[in-house]
Amino acid sequence: MSTPAAVTTGVIVCKSCGAGTYFAGQQCVDCAQGTFRDDTTDHCQDCPAGFDTSPSRAACLGCPAGYNGTAPGGGCALCEL
Repeated sequence: MSTPAAVTTGVIVCKSCGAGTYFAGQQCVDCAQGTFRDDTTDHCQDCPAGFDTSPSRAACLGCPAGYNGTAPGGGCALCEL
């Protein structure tokens, strides 16, 4: 999916960014930890509580056993005993 176009000296330059990145200031930028790129909006969105970013930041994955997440975009933390 293409990201927003950048205008350079009157010429439109289309640039496609990879999974987990978005187009900003004429370059592809990684989504932050705890967020993923929403292909519908081409912007990074918070993962829901209880989820963290996949290594590619292309999707959110459930927290592994022994970890939990309490806030959207907050990632996973080791459960307290």
